[in-house]
Amino acid sequence: MTDSSEQADERPRPPRSGRRSGAGPTAQRPEETAARTLEDQTSVTQPAICCHVVEGVGGRMMSRYLAQAVPKAQVVFDLSVLPETDEAMKLLEACLRNGAMPQVVVVDGPLTRRILAPLMNRLGHVGVRYVLPAALRWQAGDWDVLRGLVALQREHTERLTLLAMGGELCGAVAALGGRALPITLTPVPARRRPRMGRVALLLGRGAGAVASYGHVAAAAALTIAAAEQRVGAILHPEEASHLVALLEAFGLASRLIPYRTTEEALARLGGTPVVYLAPFSDGLVDQDALVVLDQGGLVLAGPGAVPLPEGIGDLMEVPQWEQADAVAAKLVVLVCDYHATWAMLHNRASEASAALLPRPAAA
Repeated sequence: MTDSSEQADERPRPPRSGRRSGAGPTAQRPEETAARTLEDQTSVTQPAICCHVVEGVGGRMMSRYLAQAVPKAQVVFDLSVLPETDEAMKLLEACLRNGAMPQVVVVDGPLTRRILAPLMNRLGHVGVRYVLPAALRWQAGDWDVLRGLVALQREHTERLTLLAMGGELCGAVAALGGRALPITLTPVPARRRPRMGRVALLLGRGAGAVASYGHVAAAAALTIAAAEQRVGAILHPEEASHLVALLEAFGLASRLIPYRTTEEALARLGGTPVVYLAPFSDGLVDQDALVVLDQGGLVLAGPGAVPLPEGIGDLMEVPQWEQADAVAAKLVVLVCDYHATWAMLHNRASEASAALLPRPAAA
């Protein structure tokens, strides 16, 4: 369990309350109206004290990117450090009762899914907002999970609110007889500036149900062929033996470093410039990518995998994941223009946040 003040950056991180700008005036859709109503309630009538329940470092970063799409976190409760559901429930219940917190925000994950029903049943005074994933993985059983969440919402209609990132799952929830409100993640500035030096490539695990690393290995090889002097180590998940075999076949064995967790890999790099390459484009938010961005790295991911400010998506998103040459072309640009790209990303995230600061009322 982490007090949010321990994670706070010295820079202000104001809320983001709307969708990405750039489109002209359009008619309001029902889900947009619902989202605006949710945000207005959050900023005006909802209690300021709230607990966010997450799992792992990626979940804690997700809490930060949620900004005030949900009530602000006074305490971030990390389930990954607790081995058993019963123990987690006892500690969470004590935290909520002792802190007089009437609101809980739960970020979807394997551990938080297990704790939701006990939370609803044992703490009848607490309102829960559950942040759904941005998309469904059909081979991972996410549809069945969504049906269970809707059934739980019907049982606790007044207390359980389902929130859909980007509104993508609002229709699916409605088809199952439930109701979800859309929310938007806020791009936030990094808390660490990268050092100078060669750029490391961090190959991620991805969130897809079927692993296919061939295009990732080929893209890494093409990138080094085009910008060899700018690329340093290649970090890979230690269990991905098939990926290692491919990279070794491309003559990259001397650059390879295994890692167990993303935070361990970043600690080993010690602030070295790093580009995180997510091998899947499945519409899910990649929490490891959020960790990399927070620590001053860059990412190359599929559309929607990370919240990016306007104008950055063309640099850090690749929709054609099966095309290794297209992925490599993006990687080469990020590697060669690393610090300029980082500065652009950081500045535009700061500007987007500043633009959403509440303005003082006119006299």
